[in-house]
Amino acid sequence: MGPFLSDASLFAGGIYPEAYYKKVGAAAMAQHPVGTGPYKLDKWVKGQYVRLAKNPLYWDAAKYPMQHVVRLSAERQYQAAQAEAGELDVIGICRTTW
Repeated sequence: MGPFLSDASLFAGGIYPEAYYKKVGAAAMAQHPVGTGPYKLDKWVKGQYVRLAKNPLYWDAAKYPMQHVVRLSAERQYQAAQAEAGELDVIGICRTTW
């Protein structure tokens, strides 16, 4: 039981409706994900950004901002310039094909 909670909190350990997964399959679910958290996928422009909107059905939705925008850029210099201009709150390294 020890590592269960930490393992379940990882991306691959997400909770999703089994019926939806069986209906659309893994590839479609990767393009149109569902979840149970405070945000839902609003818009995804591959290679540019992901916009998450507040999920009004989340049990504690009132305390969360209306949206988050995750900008995707492999150019470290571009990220640094955006951070210096106050356009980014966080710079992270993520190796995915978003």
